[in-house]
Amino acid sequence: MVENLIGLEALLDDVEAAEILKLKPTTLQQWRSRGTGPEFVMIGDLPRYSRAALEAYIKERTVQPKPKTEATTAAKRKPGRPRGQKGKGKK
Repeated sequence: MVENLIGLEALLDDVEAAEILKLKPTTLQQWRSRGTGPEFVMIGDLPRYSRAALEAYIKERTVQPKPKTEATTAAKRKPGRPRGQKGKGKK
């Protein structure tokens, strides 16, 4: 009810945020000390996360897979003998 009065959503602690991200709370603590991870708010000595910050963090890291094409597959092959041919052994 209070959150509606001031226009803020409920803030989550380390345990709640870690559950959403499927991480351990210590991972969030380590990220904060390194200056990485999702945005957070300090309320006194306590870090708090908004759901919007967690969603933004996930969205920023979402990777769209690239379809494999024959050109990209061929480019990754090692130069040398054609595919499917075995080299002659040394005598």
